Amino acid sequence: MDEWEKGNKISLINKTIMKSIKSKFSQLVGKNKDKQKQEDNSEIITNAQEWLEKNYPENGTCQIRNESKFVNNLGKTREEITELDISAKGLKGTLDLSDFKNLEELTCYNNCLTNLNVNNCWKLKKIECSNNQLTTLNMSNLEELEKLWGYNNYLVHIIYPSNPEKITELDIRNNHLSLSLQPNYF
Repeated sequence: MDEWEKGNKISLINKTIMKSIKSKFSQLVGKNKDKQKQEDNSEIITNAQEWLEKNYPENGTCQIRNESKFVNNLGKTREEITELDISAKGLKGTLDLSDFKNLEELTCYNNCLTNLNVNNCWKLKKIECSNNQLTTLNMSNLEELEKLWGYNNYLVHIIYPSNPEKITELDIRNNHLSLSLQPNYF
């Protein structure tokens, strides 16, 4: 075999190897994307109330182990839960948390929630509901509320508690509130 034939054979082998590497790489990238979609619940849109009923049954106990790094409500009833982290779960629509009577901290950012019912959650001190699609937020019963992060929603109306001076942290930027609806006591 002369040098020219050896060169062509080596070139052909290199092309075959490169093609094989590219194919394996594409398969690997595709598997990683599929795995990421499975792990990232925010890509899956789910009815919020149905999801709540499945994972926090009204007449049962929490079915989720370690819903976040810092929160584990497994085995607790709705009434026993004081902290709830359901952020980035791909939840849409109305979320009624009125059965969570002892809830003190609610984290539900990065979903597609359009309505949030916390009417009976009198102990709530902190709400993180940013990056949703909320238009109204009724906090009239939340006398203990200290922190509200509700930025990046579609809020046009907020009903504050009767003692709004207790709220020490408020972030409601990037909403559709008129200046007359924003509190002037902060």
